[in-house]
Amino acid sequence: MPDHLDPDMKLTFSENTVGVGAKNSWESKELGNGSQEIIEVIPNQLIKTRMQFDDWAGYSYADIHLKSINYNQTKVTWTLKGDTDIPFIGRGMMILMGFEKMIIKDYDSGLASLKVLSEEMAAKMPMSQFFRRESREQGGEKPFKLCL
Repeated sequence: MPDHLDPDMKLTFSENTVGVGAKNSWESKELGNGSQEIIEVIPNQLIKTRMQFDDWAGYSYADIHLKSINYNQTKVTWTLKGDTDIPFIGRGMMILMGFEKMIIKDYDSGLASLKVLSEEMAAKMPMSQFFRRESREQGGEKPFKLCL
């Protein structure tokens, strides 16, 4: 949950902050309370999270798909779906309230933040962090290969 939407939001994190089982929770008078947990990771391909809002039955699932384009570019696709059907009247209200535009704005902001953060982290890393040597079966040197 973006804490910049509510500066008074209280965030808490599980002891495990990386990988499957990592969880954060939030409390907000403006945005409500909830939690998000990483439930699946396929390195360099997928991060799947499960979100639960205290005032909403069921879960929402966010998938972040990663696809390497070349040695320094990754395409990120972020999806969100729920496991609870929204009643017809509720869907109509969401359209009238501009819910889709609000969500798109949050996704765009989140993806832009991810881009900045990943580029900043990559700039600080020595190039040796991005490459590893692979040996050939018949000996000799093989060029470095990107392994993200």
